[in-house]
Amino acid sequence: MLARIGQMRSNYLLQNHEATLASVVKVLGTDKIPPEIIREANFYQAKSFLALEQLDKALESFRKVAVEVSSKEGAESKFRIAEIYMRKNLDKRAEEEVFSFVNMNTPHQFWMASAFILLADIYSRAGDDFQAQHTLQSILDNYDLVNDGIIETAQRKLNDLRRKQTLLGAPKPVEQLEIKF
Repeated sequence: MLARIGQMRSNYLLQNHEATLASVVKVLGTDKIPPEIIREANFYQAKSFLALEQLDKALESFRKVAVEVSSKEGAESKFRIAEIYMRKNLDKRAEEEVFSFVNMNTPHQFWMASAFILLADIYSRAGDDFQAQHTLQSILDNYDLVNDGIIETAQRKLNDLRRKQTLLGAPKPVEQLEIKF
């Protein structure tokens, strides 16, 4: 069992996706494997399918891992599900997945913030730049970690939205019309 697990991990770290998938099958076919190894194997399988652009298979594997988000694999899996839905232009499903993730209370701030950045992208793609900007600003105001790329990504996307708004011209306030009876 240990050799199979080691082979799976090595293939994954070497980004040998086809070999990782073969190794995962062997590991999952082993008797009496601990739940954390099952989670790890399903996660590696999902990431390999994602790297190979097999999105439906990746979704299936990520769903197995995302039943809990207390582990880093579970948290990333929940984010990746939303990301895949967005890539497949299923923005409503992606948005629902982000809100489901929020309700699961993960301790992994990076993946939660990544989900909110994805949510801002969903809002922007739907034409709701106002909500997208406020979502990004909320990240900038509340995210505590530094040097993991979240702040930089949120700031860049917020700046892009502001530039877009400037180029298109900010909406002008509607004049109030008084109707006399």
